Amino acid sequence: MKFVRFFCCLLIVYAFSILGAYGAGGGLVSGWYLSLKKPAFTPPYYLFGLIWGVVYTFLTFSLWLVWEKSRVRTVPFTAFGLFFLALFLTVLWPAVLFGFYWITGALALLFCLWIVVILAMLYCGKYSILAGVLYVPFFLWITFALYLNSGLVLLN
Repeated sequence: MKFVRFFCCLLIVYAFSILGAYGAGGGLVSGWYLSLKKPAFTPPYYLFGLIWGVVYTFLTFSLWLVWEKSRVRTVPFTAFGLFFLALFLTVLWPAVLFGFYWITGALALLFCLWIVVILAMLYCGKYSILAGVLYVPFFLWITFALYLNSGLVLLN
């Protein structure tokens, strides 16, 4: 049963990642994005996919741990709700930035995501310390994304 639950978590998280990639379109290599002035320390475009892959894998394990550690009859609605809200905002962000070319809106969305990730980290940590710790790369990546998106706002 544990394998089935883990596989379900994997499918859920990577379904969201596919939606996010679809929303980005060819975002990082589009003419619009390439024409923008970017802040220092902007990584090469190919690293974004690699980092997101690691983040999504960690999130899969976090979701699975919360599911496994929660009591049989107690569903951790807040932890799951924050988890899915974070995934939803993660999918929405590239659509706002690369689909609508709205840099300021994407920045506001990232700030909301940053807060949700902190809350999700805390709530998931109530069920499993490791589940909360697995959010740290996500938190760091979103923090870095805030820096990059802020730079785009200031420079363009």
